[in-house]
Amino acid sequence: MSTVDDYLRALEHRAREPLGPPGFTPDWRDQPLRHKVYPGIGALPFPHADPHPESHTDRDTGPRTESRTGPHADPDADPNAAAPGAARAPAADFGAAVFGPPPPPGAALPPHGLAAMLYHSHGLLDRRLRVTPNAAAEGMARYDAAVWSRGTASGGGLYPCEVYWTPGPGGPMLPGVYHYSAPRAAFHRLLAGDVTDRVRAALPDADAGADAAGFLLVTVKFWKNTYKYADFGYHVVTMDVGCLLETWRLWLRAHGAESAPSLWFDEEALNRLLGLATREESVMAVLPLGSGDAAGTPLGGRPPNGAARPAGPRPPAPAVAAAEHERSRTVTRFDTVERVHEATLAGARVPPGPEAYAAAAARTAGPAGDGGGSVALPPVQRDRLGAALPGLLRTRRSAFGTFAAAPPVPAAALGTVLACAARARGAAEAAPDGAAGPGLVRLAVLAQHVSDVAPGVYDYADRADLASSADRAGRTDHALHPAAPARGVQDLYTLDNYDLDRAAAVIAVVARPRAAAAALGPRGYRLVNAEAGMAAQNCYLAAAALGLGCGAALAFDPLGLADRFGLGPDESPLLLLMVGNERRDRADVASGLR
Repeated sequence: MSTVDDYLRALEHRAREPLGPPGFTPDWRDQPLRHKVYPGIGALPFPHADPHPESHTDRDTGPRTESRTGPHADPDADPNAAAPGAARAPAADFGAAVFGPPPPPGAALPPHGLAAMLYHSHGLLDRRLRVTPNAAAEGMARYDAAVWSRGTASGGGLYPCEVYWTPGPGGPMLPGVYHYSAPRAAFHRLLAGDVTDRVRAALPDADAGADAAGFLLVTVKFWKNTYKYADFGYHVVTMDVGCLLETWRLWLRAHGAESAPSLWFDEEALNRLLGLATREESVMAVLPLGSGDAAGTPLGGRPPNGAARPAGPRPPAPAVAAAEHERSRTVTRFDTVERVHEATLAGARVPPGPEAYAAAAARTAGPAGDGGGSVALPPVQRDRLGAALPGLLRTRRSAFGTFAAAPPVPAAALGTVLACAARARGAAEAAPDGAAGPGLVRLAVLAQHVSDVAPGVYDYADRADLASSADRAGRTDHALHPAAPARGVQDLYTLDNYDLDRAAAVIAVVARPRAAAAALGPRGYRLVNAEAGMAAQNCYLAAAALGLGCGAALAFDPLGLADRFGLGPDESPLLLLMVGNERRDRADVASGLR
């Protein structure tokens, strides 16, 4: 048994044999900050940040305004004024981002789009003050315990991911290494000098980043999660990475651009560049970018014809030496987390071929027996997904304890949520041209309060599944195939902040993690979890677009759930997603930052 295999077994048995270390209790008074701080390094606002006036409108709080030099300054700025020299940006349509055709080669993100993308995906957007059964709600009214929302979901709301930007020459900022400050929506310059060749050299395929004028590096600082979740933390943070990457993928596509992240690279080389200790914080994903703020160069696209880079080798750039401020007086290291992470570094420079991905792919959903009882779902409600993506990112929230069993959710709405979540399949293995991989996860659904769908457990089959199924027969683009009788799962949930029986549907994100680790190597486990996180982010945003509540849960008994959902012997539920109507009598306070 490998280290990852042992960890996967421990995860499956966690509700019956608690994960270690024995006797661990979080020290809430000594928890770390949820964002990194670099003392003595000033924040640099991105020039003319975010000219998208429509991105500051949502259904709850009405129009908002955006400063051109940061999110908190100039409250009287004209919300309809674009940055100097920038065209008025079109609305970023969520439905088009999910279901629309791929952007044409070389398509550009609108000018100054990087700052807007980072702010709406990773910046602090609002203060959350809704009264819920969640334990964290008790102290939210105190400013020192305030809960700040971001556009991207994160397990436990802990946000262990950090974002670094390495622009090359020719853009609006000097080449170097920059850390994105989530609370300030600005950058800390940690190193001056062009390091794009060093990032490029760490990628397995030199051509993958050959045309990139810069890169976004996503790291995970493990202590930001493990102070609460201990050994379980690695399972959580690897899904968080997928949530963030999916938000970026949607943002680029909504603005007509495309860029595939790389999850295979020389991790330790990039950690050395950023001055990180691999067992404490590590680069988990790399996103090549064009320079949308350089004249004529698209973000997520290619430099203009005729643009040339200096020939010949460059001298090695120094590493980041700046030290962050650590608020925790005591930082505990967890041997299991470190050993599992170290195992996933093996073979990271050599991505596997298509045959390995096919062996790791999730089981294709198909009808049992003669297909009797299958439910052909109504067409996806594209007309209800036309909301601007920035507004949905603001309104995305977890429906802690607010689900209402009545009225039932229409089958068309459930099908739309499922179709959006399923579009994340293969996104973690996408080719540079955006073509999805085989898909490492699938969706199983416990329908409880859904119109025209009998209560029960179903396997969701999308167009790709049905294309090879005799059940397709040209009748539908997606369907539910019966898998198991209806049995509630509340008794398999180990916390008290959700009433799963009141959710219209409980969606299980299912994978074959052992098969993925065997076929792709230990790093395959990270890819499976990243894809699960991508599905979760799409589910949240689709629910927000349809006016439904949504929540995600990891505190369940995987073995018991696998039995209730009729999963195969090599399958495991990675994540639960609940969707449904919410109570009308919930108490909330609108507290946007701007």
